[in-house]
This record gives sequence, structure tokens and C-alpha cells, in this order.
Amino acid sequence: MAKLWDLKGTKFREFPHKGKVETTKFSPDGKLLATVGENGTALLWNINGKPHKPLLGHKGYVNSVNFSPNEKKLATDGDDGTVRLWDYSGKQLKEFKTIKAESHK
Repeated sequence: MAKLWDLKGTKFREFPHKGKVETTKFSPDGKLLATVGENGTALLWNINGKPHKPLLGHKGYVNSVNFSPNEKKLATDGDDGTVRLWDYSGKQLKEFKTIKAESHK
């Protein structure tokens, strides 16, 4: 689960991503939040806490996520030796093979 807090330390919103959340990132416009983690999924959320789109395709941990600064795309990196490029609708646009990093096992 990812939790969003305000600057006073009050919990503002929860994002129920199953399993350990590895990383979270906001979209450049601040309207979406991405969560990634051990369950092999990356999830997009509307900032109001409602699921937007799951990004499905990685096998194992998803380690990181980054939004493009001026386009509606994002990239995820997984222990499966891939970096995947997605659009905000959840469609995978491209898959790049990488050298597999040390696993989280």
C-alpha cells in the first residue's frame, strides 16, 4: 500500500497496491500517481485514489517507474530484464531487453 501525506503529517489518501511497493512517482502534471512493486505490476492512480490503469507485463519485481516530462508516456524497469514503455491508457508501446540485475529474492 502506498500512502500520501500532507505537509502537516496527516494522511491524505491511500493507494492499495498489493504487496511491497518499491517506488512511487507523480506524473509531471500531478494528476496521476504510479506505484510499482513486488507483485509484478505497475499501477496508475488518479490523484483522488481511484485506480486509473494497471500496467501488466513484467514477471517479478518492478523496480522503478519514470514519467516522460512532456509526453503522456512512462517507463518501468523490472527484474525480468526488461524496460517497458507505456502510454497513460495502459497500452505497452515498446519493450527493451536489458542485462538482468540482481534479483530481489
